[in-house]
Amino acid sequence: MNADTVNDKKIKYVEKFKNQLIEGIAYYSRLKNELKGFSDQIVECIPEQLKSAERELAEIKF
Repeated sequence: MNADTVNDKKIKYVEKFKNQLIEGIAYYSRLKNELKGFSDQIVECIPEQLKSAERELAEIKF
């Protein structure tokens, strides 16, 4: 197996992982309204953290 093949496989793996993270962020964003029993401070902090994660993922380029 040559280096290009290995690099292509690694890139595909990382792209798939990045897409799964993006899907996870979207999932947890939708759950905000279902968070009962948590303090308002925690519930309000979650979207900010998810947006921060989205920005960091958007900076990853191949």
